[in-house]
Amino acid sequence: MSSSLITIHDLNRMSVESTITAVNPLRTPPPTPDNVSATTRTFGILVQWSRVEGCDGYIVLVSDDQDFESPIDQIRVVGESSLSYTYNTGNVAVTRYFAVSAYSGDMASAKTAVVSAVSTS
Repeated sequence: MSSSLITIHDLNRMSVESTITAVNPLRTPPPTPDNVSATTRTFGILVQWSRVEGCDGYIVLVSDDQDFESPIDQIRVVGESSLSYTYNTGNVAVTRYFAVSAYSGDMASAKTAVVSAVSTS
């Protein structure tokens, strides 16, 4: 935000000084990441996505159902250039569903389409 000192003159030749502070324009959330994928890993699943310019990072949403009726985790991945996260399942043959949002400050994009994979040994 910036401030400016202005002087206002009225018809009686009196002047008043006042400080005006500019208000930030309406902010919008960052765009939704593209190209989300989930790849099988040993005892885990690698989730990857494309970079969103100007964001602070990404939120990886994890669920054990494709409708996200019972999300089990939400991981914050800090940094615009951090483009992957490996989710550790701890077991084999575990299916997990993922969606990703970009965030900037306290605002987040819409989540991506849901992707899934099954962990292996």
